[in-house]
Amino acid sequence: MKTAFNIPPTVKEISSLNLLIEAGDHDISLIWFTKDPFSIKGLAVYNIRDAYAQSDIREIFSLQNSWLSGLSSVTICYDFKESILVPGKYSSAIDEEALSLMYGEDHNVIMNKDLVTSAGIYNHYRVPKQIEAAFSQRFPRADVFHASSLQLEQLNQEKDLLYCILYHNTLKAILYKDGKLQIVQQFSYAIPEDVAYHLLNVCEQFAVKPDETKLRLTGMVDEHSKLFVELHSYFEDICFENVADGIYLPDEIKELPSHFFSHLTALALCVS
Repeated sequence: MKTAFNIPPTVKEISSLNLLIEAGDHDISLIWFTKDPFSIKGLAVYNIRDAYAQSDIREIFSLQNSWLSGLSSVTICYDFKESILVPGKYSSAIDEEALSLMYGEDHNVIMNKDLVTSAGIYNHYRVPKQIEAAFSQRFPRADVFHASSLQLEQLNQEKDLLYCILYHNTLKAILYKDGKLQIVQQFSYAIPEDVAYHLLNVCEQFAVKPDETKLRLTGMVDEHSKLFVELHSYFEDICFENVADGIYLPDEIKELPSHFFSHLTALALCVS
């Protein structure tokens, strides 16, 4: 496990804090916030070895132990790639076998689903049993979602957009064309050329032109990086998703590019 960022809260009353955890294949992030008014109080991001590394989760719990008890609320957003978006009228027909057809059989998982109200669709997804057990034992009363479900609620007004979240060795691509959702999918990458390939392939699949498509980036990318330069070779309209105006950020977080963690603040805002 590697610590990418660790900016703990400084407030004295932990009972006023809310915690959102995003857990995916290669990253676990924690963000502490207050709801009224909405403000960010702390942030921690960890790169983990793999999705089944319970030892990494236990180590994170140990490192952050003083900030994990007595909270006002806890929300867990799983962000594993094994998910299917299904129109509401077909949702009842989706089961573990349907996910197995797409992602392979895995009997060591828990099935779950969210309703994406704005789109009238359900997000059916799988979570590794040992990961679900680790979080549910530590936070038995937590609200649980898939991160994509909340992100689609946030993005539902977009007309033409390729939205990309860059994690450690993983990216998530969400494409809207003519105001309609086309795809939500995660891809693994090792080098900048991999990221460009996946995003260009998404554009080709849905007949959108990269040089006419708005690419919005959030996560671990810098405008001076080789990755950004590579993407700019194909996408002329690139912007970073920054933290929404008016949200309080601690000074230590303000010193960082806000698009590094804007996807986390957006998730926290969705549940505030």
